[in-house]
Amino acid sequence: MFNEIKKAIALRPKIAIAFCSTPLMRSLMMIVQDDFSNSALAESEFEEYIDQFADPVAPEIEIDSVADDLGELYRVWNGSQLLGTFYQNLEGKWVAQPCNRDDRPCCDTPLAAQIIIIAVNGLLVADAA
Repeated sequence: MFNEIKKAIALRPKIAIAFCSTPLMRSLMMIVQDDFSNSALAESEFEEYIDQFADPVAPEIEIDSVADDLGELYRVWNGSQLLGTFYQNLEGKWVAQPCNRDDRPCCDTPLAAQIIIIAVNGLLVADAA
């Protein structure tokens, strides 16, 4: 009987309630309708939550620089969050310094240093372009 009520609610909720002849049937119908509505709402919210992870979005990365005694110090930002810095050492290598890390990997290009900083912060998105 409950399955029949659920089917009726799914098809025409207002009409299904009108055809319930006894107060007990109307009460059961209302309980089933509330359960059906809550279930559908929860499923819809869950689908929206999953959809936000389906399409990765590239972060808004910005690079700026400040003058240093030994040259330029470049800073990598995600909005107002500093992700790290990088600079060119005296041997011509680029040194990446991700924030809150002790690692100082050396690279051949400034782009490689930027990618290391972005990746260490978990913001590297494949196929973002």
